[in-house]
Amino acid sequence: MVILNVDHPDVVDFIKCKAEEEKKAWALIEQGYDASLNGPAYASIFFQNSNNSVRVSDEYMRALEQDGSWQTRAVTDGARSTPTRRATS
Repeated sequence: MVILNVDHPDVVDFIKCKAEEEKKAWALIEQGYDASLNGPAYASIFFQNSNNSVRVSDEYMRALEQDGSWQTRAVTDGARSTPTRRATS
């Protein structure tokens, strides 16, 4: 299992990564590659054999309930400016 905190700056990319890789597999399958799970279409993409989870905090859940904004935090030092998003996105 792979877990990322909701305040990590890459959280949106993390959430989307499996779906984006799945699109790559389908593009290969449409070009005639073997669509079986052990075939080259799925063997060439990432994240398909992992369980990805986002760890959310009480602070985030309160922002979500209030349709508020959410500030991500730089992982290494916390000083860099990071994106602010709506808690619902």
